[in-house]
Formats: sequence, C-alpha cells, structure tokens
Amino acid sequence: MVRCIQHVIAWAGVLAASSAFASHYDLGSIDLVRPDQVEALARLDIATTEDLWAATRTPRQVARLARALKVPRKVVRDWGDFCDLLRIEGVGPKVVRVLRLAGIRRLRDLSRQDPERLTARIAEVNREHEILGKLPDTETVRHWVEAAAGLSRSPTRPRDR
Repeated sequence: MVRCIQHVIAWAGVLAASSAFASHYDLGSIDLVRPDQVEALARLDIATTEDLWAATRTPRQVARLARALKVPRKVVRDWGDFCDLLRIEGVGPKVVRVLRLAGIRRLRDLSRQDPERLTARIAEVNREHEILGKLPDTETVRHWVEAAAGLSRSPTRPRDR
C-alpha cells in the first residue's frame, strides 16, 4: 500500500511539473517579439510567455505595457492572445502560428471551432506554409477546443497590477 501511494505521489509530481512548463517559453527562444523588445520586457520582469500572458490580461495592463515599450496596444494584445493559446497543453508556438493562419486569433475563437473542420484547415494551412512536422489528429484538436472552452470560461485571470 505504501509503495502504491509513493508511486501515485511520484506521478503527481511528474504531471505537475510537465503541466507547469509544457506550454510556456522564454521570450528569446521563440519568434514572437524582436530581440530589443525581449530585453525591454526583461527589464520589466517579463521573461517568459507566461509572464507576458499575465502582464496583458486587462486593458489597463495592455496600455501600460504598450506605453512602456512604445508599441501600439494592438501589438501587445496580440502578444497576449498568442501567449493565451500557449496555455493549452500540447500547443506550442508553431501550432499557434498555424492556428493563426487558419483564422484562430484568440482562445475564444478556438473554443468555438468544430474539431473535424479545424483539423482539415490545419492540414491545409500547413501544406501551404510547412510549419508543423507532424499534424495533429482530430482527437488532439478536439482536446484543444475543449481546453480552450474551459480556459476561456475560467475566472482565474490575474487581477490588474
């Protein structure tokens, strides 16, 4: 019994660690913001996509960050939406790029998709742009759509700082 409990605890630790890091990246390691913007964001203690997501949750935060970086608010909102999609397990920067080319800009957009149709659109976009090495199957896309629906209903957004 003790051995079984230890096994469950070990797996819980593995799962917690993998979900905490599964979909967030150092801003310098992905092609989302320019190198000078990565440095400017780092000076504001924003180093990862998770940090950027947390710093763009409200219009006030977006305006403050846009002012600090001297970029349009729309650009900052776009970064936040990109990072929001990364919160879905199994969705990385390349998948977000393909989703965007398929017309999915935000988590809410993804939550409203038909998985079969979206799987076909992803394949079509990827044929044209060759971004993904391996295409997701319909069940994976269904998981993304369901996760997006859950996250877009979630009241766990950080408060305005």
